[in-house]
Amino acid sequence: QIEDDMPIVKKKEAYFRGIVTEVYEGSFLVRVDEWEPIKVSGSVVSVGTKLLEGEKINKGDYVEVTFDGKVMESWPLQVNELDIKILKSDKVASMYETMIDEIWKVDEALNLEAEFISIDFTNFKKPDSQNKGTSTSIEEETKRNILMYAKKYNGVVKSNNMEELKTEGLFNEETMSLSGVLIYIQEVEEISEDKAVVSIVKYRSGLGAIFPKYELIFKNGKWEIETLSMGIS
Repeated sequence: QIEDDMPIVKKKEAYFRGIVTEVYEGSFLVRVDEWEPIKVSGSVVSVGTKLLEGEKINKGDYVEVTFDGKVMESWPLQVNELDIKILKSDKVASMYETMIDEIWKVDEALNLEAEFISIDFTNFKKPDSQNKGTSTSIEEETKRNILMYAKKYNGVVKSNNMEELKTEGLFNEETMSLSGVLIYIQEVEEISEDKAVVSIVKYRSGLGAIFPKYELIFKNGKWEIETLSMGIS
């Protein structure tokens, strides 16, 4: 039980989302999403399993935990849970979010004064659980989660491809430039539950774009990323 004099992140009911990194008898650890307010206190929260009422929790699950707003600032953080929802696994979304984080840091001049971010999901893939070794398109919920995540970088987030952005008048034909940033996947060379090799693009103009190839490995509840190559125009 958390006492009334414990540090408080919010005085009203709050919630956070994150990925389950460890599962124990009676509790599990959640690595919270980067944009969650509870991050001011810490990045890992211990959550009890009582409210799950027997529902199985697994490492890698994506969860939403509602709590009373009070946070015990130990390690890991502890909260008074009011509700726990196991969302559809967002491990795939987390992989693409890791790539967006990485590519956003490269050539930051491309991000300056961007009016929007648009993510073209045409070539976004996930492992096909029905046919191992193959891939399939990501789900709509995964797309929504990625778009929500991208709002940390820009308040206006779209899911248009280049042609759609041109139709909206957001591409200058004379300068060959967008008024925002377009992110799209060039190729998914390899993808499994715990590894991916993906070529991704951040485009601002014909002379302002980067083309990295990333290798991602899922380890200890998160995706580790390595740059295999980098193209710049």
